[in-house]
Amino acid sequence: AKPGDAKKDKVSIASIVNEIRQLLKIKLDSKRIVLEENYADGLPDIYVDPDQMQQVFLNLMLNAIEALNINGNIGIRAQLADQKMIESYKDFFPDLKNNIKYVAVHFKDNGKGMSPEVAAKAFEPFYTTKHNGSGLGLAIVNRILNENNAFIMADSSQLQGVAFIMMFESVS
Repeated sequence: AKPGDAKKDKVSIASIVNEIRQLLKIKLDSKRIVLEENYADGLPDIYVDPDQMQQVFLNLMLNAIEALNINGNIGIRAQLADQKMIESYKDFFPDLKNNIKYVAVHFKDNGKGMSPEVAAKAFEPFYTTKHNGSGLGLAIVNRILNENNAFIMADSSQLQGVAFIMMFESVS
């Protein structure tokens, strides 16, 4: 489950999601799942391994598609994190630095969601609630993000579905 060394480059969140959307178009269409994307104007690029980020978003999208019923919704919202947002996430991401600009990505679905107990263990290797799951998908996501100086958390406080919040170092 160890990703290879990150070959970092400047890339936009929108271009990563565009690649994944093309790969998953048939799955999304067959369940009539709407993918809503919202990228803040002037959003800076992030400095990551583009292929590894495609793997991250692919894993998150596949999990969301599996959790959704017909006519579900997946939302991806990206914005430059302001100081208030950074301070509010310091408890979850203690390694956030005040002198670095971050792009915050909110990935949310309206599926069956997860309990706070499941969310707390979601990134542990081999932890799964699926009958046929390996428990490696979110562990790999977490590992890849760490290799790329990015952070992720699961927010299970939603009334419906689950939200993942990711923080990426921006390219200034």
